[in-house]
Amino acid sequence: MSSPQTEKANLLLLGFAFILIGLNLRPILASVGPLLPSIQEDISLSFTLASMLTLLPVLAMGLGCFAGFSIAKRLGFNTVMTGSLLLLILATAMRFWAIDANWLICSALLAGVGIALIQTIMPAMIKLNFGERVPLMMGLYITAIMGGAAVAASSAPFIGMNLGWRAGLGHWTWLGILALALWLIVKHKAALPSQTEKQAVQLSFWRFRRSWLLAIFLL
Repeated sequence: MSSPQTEKANLLLLGFAFILIGLNLRPILASVGPLLPSIQEDISLSFTLASMLTLLPVLAMGLGCFAGFSIAKRLGFNTVMTGSLLLLILATAMRFWAIDANWLICSALLAGVGIALIQTIMPAMIKLNFGERVPLMMGLYITAIMGGAAVAASSAPFIGMNLGWRAGLGHWTWLGILALALWLIVKHKAALPSQTEKQAVQLSFWRFRRSWLLAIFLL
């Protein structure tokens, strides 16, 4: 039986892993805009195709809400988190060797799938593992997402100016690798949704008035 100090240390490490994962969820989107002129000078990328680099991940995030939990229930929450991080790392690393617009769009689609799955299961994992600290942990996680976007958007021009736009888009691979490494260390310490909670997830949100109110508010 683990001591309270050990449990607290494990929880802190798990929380840090979640924050680090959150930092990885926006750089692949936010780094495109500042580097778009440089990209268009080097490869044939119209503004219509450029819009796909952000549209596809955002679209995948929306659609992921419908399928994310079903996938996690079949494959396992730990497996989905690990696989999603690998997808995000692969998508970001692809941009180091981007040769045309199709390559970039493919990386955006892969990243969108990874981000969508992570964002679908992360709230449930935070709720299960942090008890009374859920509001604090959710706040830190969301702040990490926004912080990752801000840092990526502000630093991409400087990196692109010195190392080229491919490095400006792809250097976030290292942050993803760090998040994956920490997750692999702590994933066995994370509590997972029980069968009861999995069944509760199967309830259709279409029947709940609050779901429709939230959807209308967020339009």
